[in-house]
Amino acid sequence: MKLFRLFLMISVIILVISPAGCVIDLVGGGANEKYEHTVELAEKLDAGSTLSAKTSNGSITVTGTENEICHIVATISARSFSVEEAQLLAEQTEIRLERKPEGLKTVIVRPEMKRNESVSVSFEIEVPHQTALDLQTSNGKIQLSQIEQEIHATTSNGKIEMASVAGNIAAHTSNGSITIRQTTAQSLDLHTSNGSIKCENIYGNMAASTSNGSVNIQYAADANSATHIRITTSNGGIDLVTPENYSAKVDAATSNGKIHTGIPITMQGEIGKRLNGVIRDGQGQLYLRTSNSSITIH
Repeated sequence: MKLFRLFLMISVIILVISPAGCVIDLVGGGANEKYEHTVELAEKLDAGSTLSAKTSNGSITVTGTENEICHIVATISARSFSVEEAQLLAEQTEIRLERKPEGLKTVIVRPEMKRNESVSVSFEIEVPHQTALDLQTSNGKIQLSQIEQEIHATTSNGKIEMASVAGNIAAHTSNGSITIRQTTAQSLDLHTSNGSIKCENIYGNMAASTSNGSVNIQYAADANSATHIRITTSNGGIDLVTPENYSAKVDAATSNGKIHTGIPITMQGEIGKRLNGVIRDGQGQLYLRTSNSSITIH
């Protein structure tokens, strides 16, 4: 009985009921209180310039516009042991735009933080259509639209989505899908470790790779007939729709799956898990690899 009373007293000390009725853990001391603060920035940005936007934890969204202004809404999300402390962290975080010879660069200066406190910054950005982009985040998605210059987009944990873009594209993520719709880019470099890759209505040479995910690529009918395409995945199928008059040397193989083709290929050697051949007069290059699924060529 004495042990039971002692246990009850300890429980009462540890758990305190707030006026709102919430149970607060006095032992754990987690920095769970959140406060958000927004900062708006605007600077003139000439067409053909570059915007470099980097954040450690947060999403990046960029939209091209007819204006000659780079407009940024930065959402600062701070976590601390109280709302007041979280608010102080958020308001002490400095966001600014620095002018560089090539264009503009975002700069984030965070205050000193206690253990378990955190500050994340997400960007919503509008830039002129003719702006090159260098975007980087560690934990967050990247979304782009209406951009007509070169794009470099990198995230560690998050998906990458692009629509109606024209510049050459490099998109890399470790854990997340990559989706691109409608681009006239002449070069696409796409990589994810864990996620699918999907492209619709594209034109340029492509190198696409994933370790765990399917790859679905659809070229525009009037894309270059001599396009170079290289697609690799370890655990996922490959489904490729080629340009209408596609011409290429073909090297396709799967370890555990089948190869299907809906277009005429002049074969070389034995047909099985590997296909070597030529489509029309073999101007381009088509290299396809998967370990544990099938390959379909349309």
